[in-house]
Amino acid sequence: MLARKKESISIAKAEGKYRGRKPIEVNKEKLQVWFDKFEGKKINID
Repeated sequence: MLARKKESISIAKAEGKYRGRKPIEVNKEKLQVWFDKFEGKKINID
């Protein structure tokens, strides 16, 4: 990240204008199903 960008973000945070990226919602049940398939070598990430 460029130094100017970091500086701008820190200034915005100090002013209360920057809060970062919004968290995403994760469906834990679907994630567990996909993880189990991956661990069981039923799917590839390649």
